[in-house]
Amino acid sequence: MPLPRTSIPNAAAYTAAVATAGFTLIELLVVIALAAIFFSFTILMGTDAYRSYGFRAERDSIVTALQTARSQATSNVCDGSGCTGGQPHGVLVETDKFTIFQGPSFAGADHSHDRVIQSRYTIDLSGSTATEYVFTQLSGNASPAGVVKINDSTGHSSDISINSQGQITWTK
Repeated sequence: MPLPRTSIPNAAAYTAAVATAGFTLIELLVVIALAAIFFSFTILMGTDAYRSYGFRAERDSIVTALQTARSQATSNVCDGSGCTGGQPHGVLVETDKFTIFQGPSFAGADHSHDRVIQSRYTIDLSGSTATEYVFTQLSGNASPAGVVKINDSTGHSSDISINSQGQITWTK
């Protein structure tokens, strides 16, 4: 026995609703474009944050090298078998590395005890007042007092100041 045929009330409205269900091509393209803009902005911000972090890490490495040299000078550290009575310590800052040395100057230092820290980035030292800073033993006074200006290719810059008493400060 065949089932009776039933009619759907308002069949025209049902057919129109089924035909217009879903998204149009323009709506999908707008959503894709907005997502692309959002993700490209996020990638740009992430890249800038990474570069900023790298620059700050490099600056902190230079500051740490200066603080280490000052600490060794004030602690009267004297590395080496023939060394007695302590030595001044200093830092030579170059564009691709910094060197912590023991002695009254880099030229007069015993280089067998140098600690060379390679820079991950090329650092522009233009505007720096000196590249060699020596801290006297026990007092930690700096000679010369000055500023190390570091810049990178993305526009980050920082000034590391060393005053005559050996105090080390820096800017963001």
